[in-house]
Amino acid sequence: MNLAMFEELSSENILHIVPLYMEVFNSAPWNDGWSVDAANERMTSFAKYPEFFGLKMLVNGVAIGFALGWAERWADSWQFHLYEMCISPGMQGGGYGRMLLSELEKQTKQRGQTAIFLQTGAQVPAHRFYEACGYRDRGLTIMGKRYAD
Repeated sequence: MNLAMFEELSSENILHIVPLYMEVFNSAPWNDGWSVDAANERMTSFAKYPEFFGLKMLVNGVAIGFALGWAERWADSWQFHLYEMCISPGMQGGGYGRMLLSELEKQTKQRGQTAIFLQTGAQVPAHRFYEACGYRDRGLTIMGKRYAD
């Protein structure tokens, strides 16, 4: 495995990860269909969240992954909500995801957050990945409603 470096994401550099975001989430198993404009808008809006934090992972100077989210206030502490995390499809399975998640955990803990929470589909490969990294189902249900035209 090549030596990885981490760069903090901000409103000034968040758009640098758009090509990677589109590469990952326009591929299986997601096949989302992101356009450049929509992905730019999504990333720009994330960087505006209060308590936003994210890391870009680089190997040999090339962005191969990122993780981002924001701290949220809970009754007795601040906790981190991991909203997006991915590794380039060609680099998956090489331990980079674990390395990125470990660095995110280290840095959010240093920032005073006491836990990380995330949402993922029960039937996608990410679910098994997070379980293997020590994350457990908290018994929550995500609900949604699409508006009729």
